Amino acid sequence: MISRNKRGFKGHCFKGIKLCEWQVALLCFVLACLLSSQAWAVGNIHFGLIEINPGFHVKETYNDNVDVDDPDSHGDWITSLSAGVKMKWPLKQHTIESDWLVTKPQYAKYTKWNYTEYRLSARGDFLFGWGGRQFRLDLKHLSLKSSDSPELGEYRRKRKEDQFTPRLKINIKDNIQLDLGYGYRKSRYEDQIDQSDSKDENYYSTALNLKIASKTTVFFSARRGWIDYENHSNNSTSLAIIPGIRWEVTAKLYSQLSAGFQWKDYKDKTQKDTETMLVMFDLTHTLSDFTKVKLNLDIGERDYAFDLWIEDSIRTIYDNYKLYKINISSNHQLTYKVGFNLGMTYEYDNYQKIDRQDKISLLDFGIKYQIQEWLFLDCGFKYKHRSSDGKNPANGYTNKIYSLSLGLAL
Repeated sequence: MISRNKRGFKGHCFKGIKLCEWQVALLCFVLACLLSSQAWAVGNIHFGLIEINPGFHVKETYNDNVDVDDPDSHGDWITSLSAGVKMKWPLKQHTIESDWLVTKPQYAKYTKWNYTEYRLSARGDFLFGWGGRQFRLDLKHLSLKSSDSPELGEYRRKRKEDQFTPRLKINIKDNIQLDLGYGYRKSRYEDQIDQSDSKDENYYSTALNLKIASKTTVFFSARRGWIDYENHSNNSTSLAIIPGIRWEVTAKLYSQLSAGFQWKDYKDKTQKDTETMLVMFDLTHTLSDFTKVKLNLDIGERDYAFDLWIEDSIRTIYDNYKLYKINISSNHQLTYKVGFNLGMTYEYDNYQKIDRQDKISLLDFGIKYQIQEWLFLDCGFKYKHRSSDGKNPANGYTNKIYSLSLGLAL
């Protein structure tokens, strides 16, 4: 028995299960598509070399704990309508791409989170030169607006963000490549007690890649960055130096290992400067043409801001926590039209300043059925559990999310 009528929400009853108008519409759409003998095709829109792909999908989600840091939160149904379009324009060796997606979530009970989200991205990939001497210019821009679920149990936040990341790759010789990059990220949060997390980030990066064998490349990378918070209380500069190696162990086994250090200096000298070791390891094994397994390991340090009650008032505490994270994921194509993915993640976060340790476990499972080339049905399940220890532990919780999507693939 599943009910959505606890707060006077009008619904329909099917064999004891109460459904609202959104679920009835979704159910009718699913049945119509699955039972129709003549499915309708979408096809691409072409203007010369320009290819345009419109798309639309409906997603129904049940979240058993909508806001995990709110003790009064309970489960809720969320219906999301998404519409978007992708554009691709090939120009000889160059390509220009863009995509736009807008999503309108509709919560049955917690309507305060009915927040229209959008994502707009553009990319230009330009290749110049010939033979072993080439340079590639990659320009990317991303603008988005979203409602973030609380990852660390502090607040659910409405966020606007802009990113600009140009990158230049230069092939000096067949075995030597130089990468130069710049990144800018602007993040602004709404509905907060203060604006402690709203910030601007800038960085410059460089990497020298040297191919020492047919299947082995060593690299040396460096990154210099600046973070400027809106309230100027925790501005910092950082320098990271990370060498590494990537190699093709076999035709089906690929790996990359990097390890280095990051130094961070805070403008507020009441903050302690940090020196952190960064370790990243990636392993990809293609078991067959239908199955791929990935292993990722991440060890390092992150920044975070806490709003805590201290002496009957809320104060923002800035902290650096040590992150230890491992992820294993698998993708398998069962048939031509049916595939599934499975992912498992374990994360341990150690906050030293406030004496807090978080343990986070995540399970992610999904099945996708490609009904037609242009029409898909996607089912998903996510399970997340967090426990917290120390003198200032956060609220532990368990969160389960079930979802069903049907739509036109972009």
